[in-house]
Amino acid sequence: EGDEDALLVQLTDALCRYLGRHYDVGGEVDAGCVVDLDSSTPKKLSHHLVLHCPNGALFEDAGAAGAAVKAFVGDLADRLATDEEWRTENALLARYLFVAKPAKK
Repeated sequence: EGDEDALLVQLTDALCRYLGRHYDVGGEVDAGCVVDLDSSTPKKLSHHLVLHCPNGALFEDAGAAGAAVKAFVGDLADRLATDEEWRTENALLARYLFVAKPAKK
């Protein structure tokens, strides 16, 4: 569970920094803006992060929110592939960001 908590901290921090760099939401985006809905089971890690932007800022629609999530994941993939310092500072996120379920035999 310690790794799970640390992983969520790294993911939340990365999300907040990304939003701060790419979107003007009228204030600082920090971990206090994120609500973590934990739906994990003993066999599956499942968290749903809900972001409450400062000053009630919202994405225009679900498509715009989806595009932001896609861009965020792309940014993480780029950092994972090219930034050794980022990988070191975010070791758990780098390790678990893209995991593949083993193929069924």
